[in-house]
Amino acid sequence: MQLSKVRYALPLFCDIRQNENDPTSAHMHHIQVQLNKGLRVVLGVTITDHIPIRDLVTEISVPTANQLAIETTLMDVWRHLNHSLPAGEHFMPVDNYVAEDRVTRRTGKGLLAPTPINETGAARFLQQGTRLWNTAPQEIRDETIESKAKKMIRNFARTMPL
Repeated sequence: MQLSKVRYALPLFCDIRQNENDPTSAHMHHIQVQLNKGLRVVLGVTITDHIPIRDLVTEISVPTANQLAIETTLMDVWRHLNHSLPAGEHFMPVDNYVAEDRVTRRTGKGLLAPTPINETGAARFLQQGTRLWNTAPQEIRDETIESKAKKMIRNFARTMPL
C-alpha cells in the first residue's frame, strides 16, 4: 500500500535519475528514506544491521523511488500516446519536424521532441516523460498492447539507478 501512495503523484513531482552520476533531489531522497523504513519493517531488520538498501530491494523485488518514478512516468507517457489521452497532444513526435520529405536517422523511431524547461508539475511530466521515452528501448515505443508495454517498462525501470 505504501508504494501505491508514492506512485500516485510521482510523474508530476519526481526528479528522475537515468545515470548513477545524476544528483538525487531532496524530495526523491526523502521519499526513498521513507520507503527504506518500510522495507526494514517488512524484513524485520534495523538500520544498525547495516544491510545495504540495494540488498533489501533485491530481496523482496520492490523498486526504489527512482525506479518507481521511471516506471510510472514512462507508463503514463505510453498511455497518453497510445490511448489519445489529453496530455498526449502536448508530446510532439520528432517525425512532425521532418521538412521537405527528408528522412533522418531519427525518423520513424517514435521519438519525441524536447519540451521547453519549466518547473511546474505538468511541464515536468512532459520534460521527464519525453526524456525517458526517447531513451527507452524501441520495443517499448513500438508496443501497442498495454500489458506487454507495462512488463517491458517495468523491466526497463529496474535497470535504472537506485
